[in-house]
Amino acid sequence: MEVGDGSTAPGGNTTGENGVDDGSRSSSNRTGIGGSGFVVIGDQGDGSLASTEAANGVNYNGSNTNIANSYYLNDIVGGGGNDAGNGSNYWQVGDSYLIQNNSAARWTYGAGWSGNQIGNSYNFNNGAVTDTLEGGMYGSGGTVYGNTSAQFNNGQTDWFLSGGAWNGRYISGNMTTVVNNGVIPANTGGNYALAGNNVTVGNSSVYIYGGDFSNAPRQDGPKTVCGGNFNSGNSVVYGNSSLTLDLTGPNGNTFQFPSQNTYLSAGPGYNKTGVQSGTDATNTINLTIKANANTATKLSSATIYGDGSNSTNIKAGTINMLIDADSATVGNVYASNRSIVLSSGLARNVTTKIGEGTTIAGSIYNSASSDNLTSVYANAGSNVSTIQFGDGSGNVANPIMITGKVVNFSSASVMPGVNTTVSGDY
Repeated sequence: MEVGDGSTAPGGNTTGENGVDDGSRSSSNRTGIGGSGFVVIGDQGDGSLASTEAANGVNYNGSNTNIANSYYLNDIVGGGGNDAGNGSNYWQVGDSYLIQNNSAARWTYGAGWSGNQIGNSYNFNNGAVTDTLEGGMYGSGGTVYGNTSAQFNNGQTDWFLSGGAWNGRYISGNMTTVVNNGVIPANTGGNYALAGNNVTVGNSSVYIYGGDFSNAPRQDGPKTVCGGNFNSGNSVVYGNSSLTLDLTGPNGNTFQFPSQNTYLSAGPGYNKTGVQSGTDATNTINLTIKANANTATKLSSATIYGDGSNSTNIKAGTINMLIDADSATVGNVYASNRSIVLSSGLARNVTTKIGEGTTIAGSIYNSASSDNLTSVYANAGSNVSTIQFGDGSGNVANPIMITGKVVNFSSASVMPGVNTTVSGDY
């Protein structure tokens, strides 16, 4: 175990910033770990495997998701506490951080093992190989009175990646996850939320600008990529949940879509149950997809949901979906996996905008695919499901092409000058 300050014994206290920085600063085009400036600490065994790894180097390899789990590696946290789970009396006042450069570790956290922290926590991967990467806390009683963040600039993480926590009890602020590049077999989202009793008071936001997501996680498959919590259970995000996948920047071409049966979700993980998203109707689930001619086919087979969960505890009142893919193709788009038609009307509003020049290779379902928005129930309340073709983001001369259907909406509109073709039902 490596902690941010060697004096942070269970029941102790730390005031001020706490942190760990491992390895020489990696370049953005690093292809693996090892060589000069390499840091690895063996947790058991005779260290021979770690020594071999440091001397010879290890290339990133998404098909080998047992790299960090098989080299007798230490776990690292940016804060304090104790990994035996008996550090609930530990308090830290101040921020904590973990920066991983040219290094290898197993489980890594920006906050502490356990206890309580008043401050923000951060976990940065600039080129390391890890089994997990989370911004928050590890232990079941862990509490962070602040924001938790994970940023993945390069490297490889094999099991799970999130701005939140493994089994932390409470996060008073926001969870943020940012992926710029690297190899990410890991499940990726706002929060792992192991025990299902985790509470986040603020928002959960996931931003993906590149990276190779093509391989399956070391365990907990099938792969999940989402904006909220990615396990079933009674976990709660009281704020908004958002997933932004923007492939228009300098790292867009590095993005590889998961090759297995993976569905993106801006809310909780696909088909997960029990999870609560939002406090009430003022909260939102937000999906933003951006691509361009340079990344034209990256999302052509993708199935993307606003809310892909199968939870009955979705409290958010609106699902917002923005698909801006001028000169690019996106697969299928669904507002919801679970029906949103109640006897009192639609459970929530749906607002979908399709940008100029976007091609949808499949269909757009502006609720769940099984819903019937012509029924008397669907029109009983004030909530509506709307689609707008054209949003001013692209060239109006580039047509919007829908190969399949556009269904399950209350109303649709086309912006002036935008040419829209729907080949299927409308």
